[in-house]
Amino acid sequence: MKHWGNHPAVYAIEPLNEPWWSTPKDELKNFYRSVRANMKLKAPHLKFVFHDSFHSDADYWNDMFADDDHDGVIMDTHFYQAWWGRDDPEDKDK
Repeated sequence: MKHWGNHPAVYAIEPLNEPWWSTPKDELKNFYRSVRANMKLKAPHLKFVFHDSFHSDADYWNDMFADDDHDGVIMDTHFYQAWWGRDDPEDKDK
């Protein structure tokens, strides 16, 4: 934050890209809360981006921040379809 927090090219910070889906939920949320608190103190103009750890359902993340404390928070999700089963009938013959 000290070096890049006020650089004009920086719009947002994502502290962790694609954390493992088996990362303990509470540990990950506490990490995100800690980073965001630091950002709010040192660079409140920046957006806080967090990766969903491949848990994109809202109920999983709904309690991470208070209802009135989510301004500037962005959830990043990566929907990789290549590794999930397809129900394409044309593929069944291959």
